[in-house]
Amino acid sequence: MKNSDWVKQEMSQAWSQGIETEVEGVKCRKYTKHLNRVLKEDGTYMKEYVADQDGKIVRIAFRHIDLEE
Repeated sequence: MKNSDWVKQEMSQAWSQGIETEVEGVKCRKYTKHLNRVLKEDGTYMKEYVADQDGKIVRIAFRHIDLEE
């Protein structure tokens, strides 16, 4: 399993619940060639939950992090 496989699983689950997702600041509503290309890069991702004023999760953001630093 690649490091980014869990990101794809999380995104699919979020979409099924009507939650927006973004990768590296770009909103994603479905898999695209660009998204697949970005996620194919070997790397580690951090998940960030974005909530509205009532505390409901409205977006999940995934950020590539560099563990070498």
